[in-house]
Amino acid sequence: MHFTTNNYFKIYKSLYSIGMMLLLIFFFNKNIYSQCTARSIIRNCQSKFQSPYKYSGCWMSEFVLKAKHQRVEGHFVVFEGQQYQILFCSSGSAEGVVVNIYDRSAESLKARKLYDSSKHHGCNLWKFEPTQSGDYYIEYIIPPSNTGKPKTGCLMLLIGTIIDTADNNVTPSK
Repeated sequence: MHFTTNNYFKIYKSLYSIGMMLLLIFFFNKNIYSQCTARSIIRNCQSKFQSPYKYSGCWMSEFVLKAKHQRVEGHFVVFEGQQYQILFCSSGSAEGVVVNIYDRSAESLKARKLYDSSKHHGCNLWKFEPTQSGDYYIEYIIPPSNTGKPKTGCLMLLIGTIIDTADNNVTPSK
């Protein structure tokens, strides 16, 4: 292949475009600098499960601390015959976030509060063990930014279960 000035210009232009795209992604993607790296939060928190519970899943909530309080609601199901331990781990920017757990949506007049993390000040790790099967509703109350500027944060819900393989043995029929 014979390279002409025109070919060099096309290659240069392509490389320049690719380089600019990478720089834009690197400098303007908030997730690169975010403290909400699921893998590192899981790694730091999963050792907090008390034996015999083992990590079995997670749910991450990312948010932006704004000028006013915010409310985010989530939901999880506890199955009959299973035992769970729920851990809530937060990033450093999640200071002041309150985690409440209800038996119904927090907006329901009949909702009963089962857990309130505000009773555990100064922690970034909270534990909850559901006592019965059913639907549980998580409410995150996110405080306003203390600097007046938007700031990102996250909370990770880690689910631990007891996995008992002795109960799962099936005897083949003859």
